[in-house]
Amino acid sequence: MQSDLPHARQQSDLEEYDGLLSILPPVIARKDIERLLGGIISRGHLANLDYKGEGPPRIEVGRHVGYLRGPFVEWLKERYARRKPAKMPARSRNHALD
Repeated sequence: MQSDLPHARQQSDLEEYDGLLSILPPVIARKDIERLLGGIISRGHLANLDYKGEGPPRIEVGRHVGYLRGPFVEWLKERYARRKPAKMPARSRNHALD
């Protein structure tokens, strides 16, 4: 049963991303990304990813850059699915079984 736990956790996490569809505005300005996502991704990081062609699909109005909510959330989910699992620090790993 433990082998199903990582899959269940990942499915639950992906459902959380779907919840973003109901709380994010239809168009998200790059300058507001940090505030809207609780600081997990910065506008500078998104600008760098855009420059490298690795960012989410974007829209431009004059000098302003924004993202449509649906494609942005899909991009986040894809990045989450590709990420490597975080390693617990050695000290936490030893105490996790206590």
